[in-house]
Amino acid sequence: MNKPHHVIYIAGLGDQKPVYQPQIISKWQTQGVIAHYHAVGWADGEAFAPKLDRISQQIDELYADGNLVSLVGVSAGAGAALNAYMKRPEKITHVVYICGKLIGYDNVNPRYFKQNPAFSDSLKLTQQNLAKLTDKDKAKMLSIRPLFDNVVPIKVMQIPGVKSQTIISVWHIPSIFLAITLYKRVITNFLNQPA
Repeated sequence: MNKPHHVIYIAGLGDQKPVYQPQIISKWQTQGVIAHYHAVGWADGEAFAPKLDRISQQIDELYADGNLVSLVGVSAGAGAALNAYMKRPEKITHVVYICGKLIGYDNVNPRYFKQNPAFSDSLKLTQQNLAKLTDKDKAKMLSIRPLFDNVVPIKVMQIPGVKSQTIISVWHIPSIFLAITLYKRVITNFLNQPA
């Protein structure tokens, strides 16, 4: 019997007003994965460390129940997903990054860090963890990117050695929407591959 496959969907900035994402990812169940929307609370003033601990705890609980566990990180949530993976690599089946800010720290508009202090801490940790990724880790990862993004430059979405999928889309928010709707099978097919 196949284990249930649970996916923790880690949202980006503005996660206090998710609008459409929780409803859309709930429909991924028809593709064989049970998605859980995870609001990090980027703008609430709390440091990133306890936020990362909560993601790790959710991973531990799902894994302890005998489930497969994967991560999907969106925009700023991509770095959080990578950081969570590095804390629990043996428990994570796959990781997908959607329009993710991953490479570099200095090329971010300071107002994003001022409004979302935990994003700064997460991105610093992401840079450290990128250097620790092995080929085995990278084989479990997929980066989804549009043709053009007005918020996150394409060049900072791609981790060298990680499979990348370009979707026919432009702009940041529309590309995230298209990735989790029209291109959902790209995500779910990857998540459902054997580990």
